[in-house]
Amino acid sequence: MNSKPSNKTEEWNKKWDSADHGLTWVGKLMLKSKQKTLREMLKKLEISTAIDVGCGLGYMLSTFNDLGINTIGVDISPAAVEICRQKNLRAEKKSLEEVDGKYDLVFSDGLLEHFLNFEPLAKKMTEISNKYVLIIQTDHSSFWGKTSIYFAELLRGSKNVLEYNYRIEDFVAVFKKYNFDLISNKKNFGGIFHSLLFKTRASDHNQNRICHNEQFADKYLNLVNNPLLKFFRQFRMRELEIMKYLNKDDKIFDCGCGTGFCLDYLKGRGYNNLYGCEIQDNLIEMLPRYRVKRVSIENLKTEYPENYFDKIIVHDVFHHLFNTVGYQKAIEGLRYVLKPNAYLFIAEPDENWFWKAMLWSCKNFYFVPWLRPTWDGYLTERREFGIFFDNQSFLNKLFKDNFKIIKQKRSFYRKISILQK
Repeated sequence: MNSKPSNKTEEWNKKWDSADHGLTWVGKLMLKSKQKTLREMLKKLEISTAIDVGCGLGYMLSTFNDLGINTIGVDISPAAVEICRQKNLRAEKKSLEEVDGKYDLVFSDGLLEHFLNFEPLAKKMTEISNKYVLIIQTDHSSFWGKTSIYFAELLRGSKNVLEYNYRIEDFVAVFKKYNFDLISNKKNFGGIFHSLLFKTRASDHNQNRICHNEQFADKYLNLVNNPLLKFFRQFRMRELEIMKYLNKDDKIFDCGCGTGFCLDYLKGRGYNNLYGCEIQDNLIEMLPRYRVKRVSIENLKTEYPENYFDKIIVHDVFHHLFNTVGYQKAIEGLRYVLKPNAYLFIAEPDENWFWKAMLWSCKNFYFVPWLRPTWDGYLTERREFGIFFDNQSFLNKLFKDNFKIIKQKRSFYRKISILQK
């Protein structure tokens, strides 16, 4: 490895200012692979602004521009910035530390591995991001990653900029520390590079929630007609025992109503004063027959009056909240909108023998078409389940502190709580 430079600005400026900054045929293949993956990932995100940190000669910056995303590039090298501007790309000479403002997505390609301690840069990237951070990094721990570095040193010698050896896990751990979770890991060029997409745990549209993303919504819709899930849903509604407490004129609220199964169940039994909330637009569009608002369980106070509902159903929602702050906000909101002496019905997964047996069956009999969506859905949510199971005692304390517990019981893989305000 070449020795560490005393001044990174001088080093990068020397690199980009040299006449020999064209790509080799291997470099062109690598760039094409990374640009293809970047386009595929960006098309799935709802973003309008982005920043390319360490934009270099603007290869990736041009990809953002081609997709119509309002993007600025920053680099510490005046030579690199000038080349970007010659390409009609928006770029400024600026270090990451000097960046102010916030962007929907913060991007870098091959930046962090050039720093002995990259954590301050990662922290700054999270601070200027509204939603996402996307980084492309070499996997130095892989065989092909080590091989690529070796050949780069062999062929370019002192012209090659120093890289410190990091594993993909190192980047994931640091961003997680600053409340950004990995939601996508795409390999490029045979696994030499990884495109790592991180999402903040709290955004304007989805506070403290990580599972209601496009991937989860798509898999959830695949479960609608699953015969196994249809059977369990009918059974779960009976086990909820809600029918014992309902009156025909009750205002009934299904919090996190999904595809409307609970609402349909009640509608079919003569209850018409039905309300719901959901945060996925494609699910809300399926429910024009009900009064469904786009609001998360943590923000009920902002959308509904105090003491508004007679009965509230919360079915499979709490395990989608990321942490105890989300649980607390949800309980406060539910108590706020529930009438005095009214009832709250909560059903959530229970990590018992039946739950484990069901998941084992879905995994080992994945070849059975109607079991496949169930296992896929679990894999999408597996991290949230772990967090939820680890915080059971905290959630139970919230129940006791805010409601009178009428009944709690276990039913197959569900734990059911009937609470009264």
